[in-house]
Amino acid sequence: LMVNLLTGEILNNLAKLSRWAPTIDTNTDPVKDLIEGKSIFEGLIDPMESACTEARRLLFILLADAKSSPFLHHLQHLKNIDPNKCIEQAGLFLPQLGMTLHSMMIGQGYNFPMRMFLNRCLNTTPELVPHFFKTLQLKDPKPNYRTISSLSFIEGILREAPALNHRTHLGKIFSAGEARDTISTRWALSSIIPPCVTKLILAKVVQSPSALLVSSGLKLLATILRRTRECTLTWAVTSVPGNNGACNELFQEVLHHLPDVPLLLSIPSRFDPYKSTDCDASSNANAIVMIHLCETIQFIVNLDPVSVMNIKFDWVKFLPNESTP
Repeated sequence: LMVNLLTGEILNNLAKLSRWAPTIDTNTDPVKDLIEGKSIFEGLIDPMESACTEARRLLFILLADAKSSPFLHHLQHLKNIDPNKCIEQAGLFLPQLGMTLHSMMIGQGYNFPMRMFLNRCLNTTPELVPHFFKTLQLKDPKPNYRTISSLSFIEGILREAPALNHRTHLGKIFSAGEARDTISTRWALSSIIPPCVTKLILAKVVQSPSALLVSSGLKLLATILRRTRECTLTWAVTSVPGNNGACNELFQEVLHHLPDVPLLLSIPSRFDPYKSTDCDASSNANAIVMIHLCETIQFIVNLDPVSVMNIKFDWVKFLPNESTP
């Protein structure tokens, strides 16, 4: 009853109102203080400010407090009783919870307290991860602050989001006529790569002449591949039949969303850290690009060595010339 009552306009209005609440002190953990009964909203005089702060307080409880939130309590109850019913009913409110969480992040900013709040929400309810990912945005990349900050923001979310739990989400949630591997791969992919991170956008990023933009893109690529490895390692220790097929299919799907390996290997020709004997800004920036590139290539090699072995490339380009001191 409470879930039906709060879903819809009420949750939307709370999210809109909370965006006008005062910025939280960066030295506090708002969720922890709230759950422990501490007041972090003292000193508010303006009625509008108080209403906005109260709306944010309610959203903290609804999104992050598993004991008090009717949404999270209902979800846990369904998971314990009937996984099929859990997936069906959770689909009615999890997308809105994801949009509400994104609205709060936009209104309050990605400061330390809100980052802790986001991490708590996603770790408390891992099922929320793909729904929150759908709300993220990444427009046509350009070598400016907006693009670089967006890449860093998404990379930070992917890096700190909870690891995938294969056992929790498989069970009996497969539709009739669809293969187990297909369903699990589809779910895993939605929890690894946000829809806004496309192959075209990433290809434009790594082809940019800006060392800062390229290094930000490579860092995001490495984080995506790291999440893929975490997923495959989780599947490897389960007893679910067909794990190997699911792991291979997942990695191939991830590769389809990333720039081609030959495109990544063209980066050293544009960002050679050994071209200058002086420790100038350009050589330092190029060195950072190469560090992130090596990390990305290493993840690809660990996940699928064949995808790199079949490529003709002069790997000596990763080493300094003989004339370089």
